[in-house]
Amino acid sequence: MSHNCKKCDQCKIDKLPCQPCIQERYQKEYENWSSGDKKLDKLIKFVRPSLVNTLPFLEWIPHEKIEDIRHLGKIGVCSTILMATWVDGYIVRWNHDEKKWHRRGRMTVILKTINHSDNISDDFLAGLEAYFKCASPHLTRYFGITQNPITYDYAIVMEYAENGDLRTYIQNNKDKLYWRRKLDILRNIIAGLEVIHVTGMTHRDLHIGNILQFKDLLYPSRISDFGLSKQAIGEGTVQVSDYIAPEVLNKKPYTNASDIYSFAMILWEVGTGEKPHANLSYNDELALQIKYDQRPEIPKEIPECYANLIKQCWDMDPEKRPTVLEIKEKIMRWQSVLGWFSTEESYRDYETRQFEKSDNEHPPLESQKPSTVDDYFELSNNTDDELTNETDDELSNDTDDELSSETDDGLSNNDGNHELPDGKEILYLALF
Repeated sequence: MSHNCKKCDQCKIDKLPCQPCIQERYQKEYENWSSGDKKLDKLIKFVRPSLVNTLPFLEWIPHEKIEDIRHLGKIGVCSTILMATWVDGYIVRWNHDEKKWHRRGRMTVILKTINHSDNISDDFLAGLEAYFKCASPHLTRYFGITQNPITYDYAIVMEYAENGDLRTYIQNNKDKLYWRRKLDILRNIIAGLEVIHVTGMTHRDLHIGNILQFKDLLYPSRISDFGLSKQAIGEGTVQVSDYIAPEVLNKKPYTNASDIYSFAMILWEVGTGEKPHANLSYNDELALQIKYDQRPEIPKEIPECYANLIKQCWDMDPEKRPTVLEIKEKIMRWQSVLGWFSTEESYRDYETRQFEKSDNEHPPLESQKPSTVDDYFELSNNTDDELTNETDDELSNDTDDELSSETDDGLSNNDGNHELPDGKEILYLALF
C-alpha cells in the first residue's frame, strides 16, 4: 500500500523523519537505476527493515562526492582502511517543501575498500545481507557503497568513530574509568551481540579492536566489522588471536558460545586496562596456551562477581558458557543497583559493594570520581581533544540549525535523543 504523505502526521510536521516516506521515496528513486552489476543492484535498490525496526539501506555514493582521502592501514591481505570526507552526508528525511532529500552535510567517514573487488563476490554480498538483518544502533552503521574509478575496487562507506577503538579509548582514559563507566561500555557491547545472536548469526571476529567508541550518550560503544570480517581476513584463514575460542582453534564449528569466549576477553581487558597475553606473540605458542585452557591471570583487585563472570564466559566447555541474555541481565542488574553514584543500597548489595570497594581501594583518579549525575555525564562523554576537535568543527557546519542534533533517528523508531543536555532523567530510564 502506497504511503500517503498528506495523511501522515510526521510528514505534515516536515521536520520529523518518516520511515514509510523514506522507504517509499528511496526505492522509487532507484527503481530504474542500475550500476551495471546485478549483484550490486540487489544491495543498492532496496530498503531492508531489520528485526530491530530500523530501515537500513546502502546508497550508491559517487566517488566524486568523497574528498580528502587518507590512508589509515590494512586489515589482512584483502582490505584497506581509508578516512575521507563525504560531501553530502547521509539521508535524514525527505524535504516536502523543496522536494528533495535533507542530508546530514559534510562529515568524516571511513572507507573499507575490498581490494580486487571489481566483481562483487557472493561472500561479499552475503556478508552485507547479514549486516542488514542485524542493523541497529549497537552496530557501526554502513552508509553506502562507492567505487574507485581508477582501480575499480568497491568500498563500504561507514561511520567514523571519534574516539577510536575501545583499546585506544581505554588507554587514553585509563585514569578516568570507574566501574560504572566500564559496565556501561560492556552493556552496550553485549546488547549489540544479543541482536546478532537473536537473528541467528554469530560475529566470528569479535575483539576489542572491533568495538568503536562514539560521542553518543546512548550508544557510545558499537560493534563493527560484522558481515565483512571473512572478506577482510581472507577465505579459510584462522587468525591466531587471544580472542579466538579454543574450539575454533581446534577446527570445530564456530558457535554463539565462541562469541561469548571472545566477550570474556573483552571483559578481562576492560576490567584490567591491559592487553591479554601481552608477553606472548601471536603464534603457535599463544594458540597452545588457549587450547590447553591457559588464561590471563585475573588481578585480585577485580570484583569477585565480575571475575566469576569472566571465568564462566571463557570456560573450556562451550556448553557451560552463559548466553548473551544471561550476561546482559547480570550487567544490567549491577548497573541498576549501582545507579549513578554511591548509595546505601549499592554498599549493602553483596555484589555491587564489590565494585564500590574496588573503586575506593584502587581509584583510577580520585579527583575525577563521579559523585553526581553531572559528574558522570562529563566523564562518560570524555574524549581525546585531538580526536574531537575535527568532528566538532564539522558538526558546526550543519546546514540546518534546527536539525543539527538529528542523527540516525530518520532511520529508526528510537524515541531517545542522542544529545540530552537537559534530559538526563530520560537517558537514565533508557539505560536502566
